[in-house]
Amino acid sequence: MKKVIPAVIVLVAIAAVAFMYFNKTAVEWKAAMDQAGLRCVIVTSPSIDPLWRHAIEMYGGELLATESTGERWRYVAHKVRVEGWFPVTNFIDPPVGSNCWGVDGYKTVAFELFEQAGPIVPDFVVVPSTRGDLLWGIYDGFQCLREGGHIRTLPRLVAVEPYARLAHVMKGADYRRAFPGSTTLVSISGTTVAWQAVEALRSSDGCAVPVKDRNVSSDRKELALQGIYLELSGAAALTAVRMLRRSGWIPEGAHVAMVGTASAFHEMPDRSWQPIEIVKAPAA
Repeated sequence: MKKVIPAVIVLVAIAAVAFMYFNKTAVEWKAAMDQAGLRCVIVTSPSIDPLWRHAIEMYGGELLATESTGERWRYVAHKVRVEGWFPVTNFIDPPVGSNCWGVDGYKTVAFELFEQAGPIVPDFVVVPSTRGDLLWGIYDGFQCLREGGHIRTLPRLVAVEPYARLAHVMKGADYRRAFPGSTTLVSISGTTVAWQAVEALRSSDGCAVPVKDRNVSSDRKELALQGIYLELSGAAALTAVRMLRRSGWIPEGAHVAMVGTASAFHEMPDRSWQPIEIVKAPAA
């Protein structure tokens, strides 16, 4: 098997690095910017999760907030054009996805899947998705592997979403419209779609699968019992696979890779706790 070596990207001479995630991505980027000696600004919402706010502030990140997503995009767009900020995430309406350098880096997920799977390329790759940064990166990575002669066919990609967005677009809806919905799967929530996600699904003969929160909660419990403790959004991949197996879209015997986007250690359970039983050691 030929070794696949990803490229290394170096950024220099930047006034500030700005992005609009307010979760694990913000923390990861702030840690990386510390190593490069760059100023890091996170433009978020006033309702940022206190766990992530604490982590960002501990790293020394600068937090700013706006009342709406549209205003965040306009604010960062101004800073990019006037003050030379380097945008990591989307700031364009209609959205196009995150910065191309970052999306390009997701190709390495496909390379890792290829190297770990050996001669068996997955028939399906199931990815929790919003605007498709990870989805497109994986698609592009497998395209590179095919063009390099490492594989012959592309896996079919599946975008998992908490309510129909891409699913509507794949049936003919305008991808530029808003797709409102509510969910506890916060890492893949949002009302917008980017064309890169549509193109990744169409070019790989894939599909989009909306899942229900209650089913994801049940599947997350099952994964945890197997030693895999994923955030709700990550566990949604298993829910989608179950649905596609029942419908026959994924046939019996197919090789399926599910992308677990993050662990659940950052999530606070939305329920009250029962008192823990107090026990005492026996007398000596």
